[in-house]
Amino acid sequence: MKRKNYFIVSLCTIILWVVNGHYGKTPVALFGLPADADWILYGPYSDKSLLRNTLAYFLFREMGHYSPRNVFCELYINSNFIGLYEAIEKIKYASSRINAFDTSAIFKIDKKTGSKWVSWHSKYDSNVIFQVNISDTDEIFRRYKDKVYKFEKMVFSDLFSFENIANLQSFIDFFLLQEFSGNPDGYRSSTFFYLNKDEKFCMGPVWDFDAAFGNCNLYSSNLASGWRYNSKSVSPNPKDSHIPQWWKKMLTNDTIRNQVQNRWFFLRKNIFSSNRIDKFIDSCIYSISESAESNFIKWQILGRYINWNAYVGSSYYDEIRYLKNWIRKRAEWMDANL
Repeated sequence: MKRKNYFIVSLCTIILWVVNGHYGKTPVALFGLPADADWILYGPYSDKSLLRNTLAYFLFREMGHYSPRNVFCELYINSNFIGLYEAIEKIKYASSRINAFDTSAIFKIDKKTGSKWVSWHSKYDSNVIFQVNISDTDEIFRRYKDKVYKFEKMVFSDLFSFENIANLQSFIDFFLLQEFSGNPDGYRSSTFFYLNKDEKFCMGPVWDFDAAFGNCNLYSSNLASGWRYNSKSVSPNPKDSHIPQWWKKMLTNDTIRNQVQNRWFFLRKNIFSSNRIDKFIDSCIYSISESAESNFIKWQILGRYINWNAYVGSSYYDEIRYLKNWIRKRAEWMDANL
């Protein structure tokens, strides 16, 4: 596989069809997941627990939202073992994925580098980069851009009307997962949102947590303390987006802040309980243990620093212990500070 800067290139999009002669093409139900043609193959190279994306997607799904389903698989190319990968649903509109009011566009906040999506800058912060997956020559681009502008205008001027234009529950849950995971990419990169069937903005699906849960030493995200939403640490690259100030503004509203607190402590009794998360992690390890061993024979990175690891364990189980301990410490800090 190719090297790109300091990472093994470990993510690719695949399109799978079964050709049925005169009947045309049929999308593939990959590994028992709902049939579709569009998939992502992801190799968790810098995440030596192999589980951070899987854990985040599981938690958001358990919170009641669509989250990309994924299955671990061993990847072979021409009979050569490449490593342990995840087959993941690509984020798109479909009845089994984002089933929403408007199927024309998905929005995201992300860096411009490498993106084919149309981008523009927020009127309220020129360092915040919005993107949408439609052609910039299409007239509806201006309509979608205007919808996002009106949303931001409402956030900064009339939070009492927030639920008229946005699904508040999705914003609360998205916020809590980004904060719980300490995601250094949270809010400013791979941040998706869309219009639901009530034509209200919804946050999600969540994506890209390989640097989360204490894995990254950038922006102090390895610390189990502190808030990500008001982080002053930003990328020096002008093509990278900053964190929108929506979140800080929303939490000035007593009603919203109380709902955030109530939701957090509800989640801590079940979905976010440390014991439940430990059991989920253990169940994943049980299912991939042999493949994980083969992966680390192929890629001998245990005990080695890979950008931007905050912790370097000498074994796979050291990495798992660190992950579990970090999650417990983070949850306890949020218990005391929300």
